Amino acid sequence: LAAVSILQTRDVTDSVLSKTVRGAVVTLSSSNGQSEVLTYRNDGLYRSTLGTRGVPGTTYTLKVQIDDNQYVSSSTMQNKPTIASATFKWVKMLSDKMLFYQVNVQDIPGEVNYYCYRVYRNNRVYRWNVFKDISNPGGKIPLNIACMSKQQADDNKEEDKDDILHEGDEI
Repeated sequence: LAAVSILQTRDVTDSVLSKTVRGAVVTLSSSNGQSEVLTYRNDGLYRSTLGTRGVPGTTYTLKVQIDDNQYVSSSTMQNKPTIASATFKWVKMLSDKMLFYQVNVQDIPGEVNYYCYRVYRNNRVYRWNVFKDISNPGGKIPLNIACMSKQQADDNKEEDKDDILHEGDEI
């Protein structure tokens, strides 16, 4: 469902979390003619009350009115790519082995796309990255996501606990 978070900017060196902006007028409209003023909820989000969901290929315009300032932005929702295959594989590298999560994404033909992937381990982000389909438009995009070395797994040191995958982990 459509939800928008509006935060005040802050100095980059400020350790205080950004404040949620309340009282803004947030309007979401689409290229198919629908328009809705989103409602502020106590969770800090402006949400759709009509059950608006994004539709790939549709251009959405977001207008935010805060006091005398208006901010407008538009974006077209991408089509959803599919994962063609995913597997773990140990690869010999110098005197060690590295475990890679090898994922093949079927790129969407005729579109320039940016992708963000997140690999979750036990419901927490384990690896992530952002990339563009520069060299594989319309083909399969191979991702080799480095997980851990065999030496790390064997040593099982406390400082490597966030990298080491264990039997029974859910990916």
